[in-house]
Amino acid sequence: MTEHAYEYMDELGLLYLPGFDARTRHFYGKTSHHFVDHPFVMKTDFDNRIRIDLYKKELKKAMTHAASSLFGPIRRRMKERKERG
Repeated sequence: MTEHAYEYMDELGLLYLPGFDARTRHFYGKTSHHFVDHPFVMKTDFDNRIRIDLYKKELKKAMTHAASSLFGPIRRRMKERKERG
């Protein structure tokens, strides 16, 4: 605590480490503002890895949604044609 290895200390004396915002988004799916009214700016290497992981998950989710909206009607038509004969 004497080295100030934390980014923020609230009125109760709770210490928040650098990257608290990235960790809350990764583990809880919410921004740090849901928990603390402080703009966190300090980042760590671990935070960068978390951000990359979140980006990949969001990209995969978006691609899956796009593919299902595109291929859903095509699959339906193919199934209908197959059933007809």
